[in-house]
Amino acid sequence: MTQSIGRKLGYDIQVSENFTLLTNAVSATVKYADLAAINRMDGVKKAFLMPSYTIPEIHATTVSGGISPNLKYTGPLMGATGAWNLGYAGQGMSVAIIDTGLCFENSSFTIEPKDQSLVAFDKAAIGDLLAANVFLHAETLTEGLTADQVYYSSKIPYGYNYGDGEANFWFR
Repeated sequence: MTQSIGRKLGYDIQVSENFTLLTNAVSATVKYADLAAINRMDGVKKAFLMPSYTIPEIHATTVSGGISPNLKYTGPLMGATGAWNLGYAGQGMSVAIIDTGLCFENSSFTIEPKDQSLVAFDKAAIGDLLAANVFLHAETLTEGLTADQVYYSSKIPYGYNYGDGEANFWFR
């Protein structure tokens, strides 16, 4: 299909990805001016611009041979400024993340806040929640589950491997 589109446009399309698992789609580099023409071609359901994000080198720092982004610029990048403009700043919030993995070696997860009153859940609070059986039923999957097994830091106060029903989430 992309070769046919390229012939109609008069140049080779640079395909970067083919997606076939959940959809039949491609990610390709074309001229912006050709987007409307591509949308009108037979066999094309929808063509659209894909957002692209880069961190300018000037806003990054080199750490251990790699580049680490300056987090000062992540708020606008992910659209958080809209929430901030409405008066939402995140204070007093706890966020749950259900994910398939986490890089615990990232120092951001081990640096504790200077003001401990800002910590939503310390190890004792996690222990109290486990004892009250209100923690997503992990305490029913692992008999004798303790805060020592699920608490990593104040930034990751609770982690549990529900896939395996084990409290060894960070050793994988």
